[in-house]
Amino acid sequence: MQPKPKFEIGQFVKYLPELFDKKTKLKVTSRMFKTTDSLCDALGVEFEPTWVYSFENQHLTAIEKDLK
Repeated sequence: MQPKPKFEIGQFVKYLPELFDKKTKLKVTSRMFKTTDSLCDALGVEFEPTWVYSFENQHLTAIEKDLK
């Protein structure tokens, strides 16, 4: 059973890593629950399943713990 997503589609969120101005808000346009990651598998690193979000007018995806 997957956990409930923290953010809804259409909601504005703040991206925590310092990529944007601190006042910049991103609009969530899609989300998916990811249970595996091919890079982690290739490196032998354990992947923690998480929600992954995409944003309006951005070529960016972010995992849930990088958003507020």
